[in-house]
Amino acid sequence: MERHEFEALLARVEGLERRLRVAVAGWVVSIATVAVLGVAVQQAVSQPEVLRARSFEVVDAAGRVRIALAVGRDGSSGLGLYDVAGRVRGVLSVLPDGSPGLGLYDAAGQARIGLGLLPDESPWLSLLDAAERERIALDVFPDGSPMLTLKDAAGRVLFRAP
Repeated sequence: MERHEFEALLARVEGLERRLRVAVAGWVVSIATVAVLGVAVQQAVSQPEVLRARSFEVVDAAGRVRIALAVGRDGSSGLGLYDVAGRVRGVLSVLPDGSPGLGLYDAAGQARIGLGLLPDESPWLSLLDAAERERIALDVFPDGSPMLTLKDAAGRVLFRAP
C-alpha cells in the first residue's frame, strides 16, 4: 500500500472514531435524559391529589402573612385577608353551627360591615361605626318579613321599619 493510500485510510479511520465518540456521547445524554424524566414522571404521579393541613398562610415577598386559611378548635373555618401592615381587613367564616359570615374591617382593625346567615338561614347585614357599634341593621326573618333598624351611637333605636 502506498503512502498516500495509507494516509487517506488513516484519515478515514480517525473520522470514523470522531463520529463514534459523538454517537456514544449522544446515547449517554439520551439515556440520562430518559432516566431523569422517568424519575420526574414517577414523582409527579405519586403526588397526592389533595393537600391537607389545619391551616395555610400565604405570605408576600417580605414574608408578611397576607392570607390565612384555618380550621379552629371549635370546628369553625375561616379565611382572613390582611393588609401590608398585617391588619385583618376581611374575614370569611363558617361557624360550627354552619352559619356563614363575612366581616370587613377598617385600617384600625375595627369591624365595620357584617353580613351572614343565621342557623335558621335568615340573612342579616350590619353596618357599624368606628367603635364597632351597630348603627344600621337589615334583617330578613324566616317568614320572609324584612326589618330595617337605625340606631344612634348609644344603641337607641332611631327608626325601625316595619
